Amino acid sequence: MSEMPELQTKSRPWQWPLEWWYDEKFWRDVASRAVAGIIVVFVGYAVAVASGLLGFPNPRKVVAVFLVWTACCAVLIALVMVSRKIIAMVQRRAMTTWTSRALLTVWALIYFLLLVTLVTFSVSLSKSAYNYF
Repeated sequence: MSEMPELQTKSRPWQWPLEWWYDEKFWRDVASRAVAGIIVVFVGYAVAVASGLLGFPNPRKVVAVFLVWTACCAVLIALVMVSRKIIAMVQRRAMTTWTSRALLTVWALIYFLLLVTLVTFSVSLSKSAYNYF
């Protein structure tokens, strides 16, 4: 009972982002690195507050900023799920290569604009929420 080695086909560099988009291992890696980064920032901030380098913020401001970023992350997750469904729909249909590339390019542009808008909105809303409380 020997295992058959999988044939690895070489993909072109411009196909890598689409392959990463569907790879569950890639998303697990992104999530684990994001959580690790958040933990490092939180521990560093706690050490800075404990040592007196930074003052302790108003809890209401912290909660407001946290809620804004949580809502923005939820919208970002929804965007990722919708874009994966759109890409799968485009790939399922029997379209010419030009048509599918055009649709994917338009969706990528819309997705990028939504992402930039979301980040800009979340930063400005965080500042507003922080200054309000």
